[in-house]
Amino acid sequence: LGDVFILPSNGPGETWGLAINEAMACERAAMASDKTGGASNLIAKENGLIFNKKDIKKVAEKLNEMEGKKNIVIEMGKASKEKIQSYSFHSLVQGIVFVLNKIRIKTN
Repeated sequence: LGDVFILPSNGPGETWGLAINEAMACERAAMASDKTGGASNLIAKENGLIFNKKDIKKVAEKLNEMEGKKNIVIEMGKASKEKIQSYSFHSLVQGIVFVLNKIRIKTN
């Protein structure tokens, strides 16, 4: 229901914040702490923000900055949706097949 998704993970054991993928697929800007697994792979300045888990002020500042700038939030959401398209079951299968073919070539 919101325009911006925030995952404030505390770490250290979270390996991948899959909820970020889901929010991006729903065309949302994404914000996550630096302890959120996968955040550095998914979030860039074009679609959100990665923040230090102890720097709540930065999160509040970014949200205040976004308030009233619906067009920027919408553009960030579009960037999220575009970026997450490459994280699909089909691309996963392609990657596995590619690696298996490389292994097969090396063993022949």
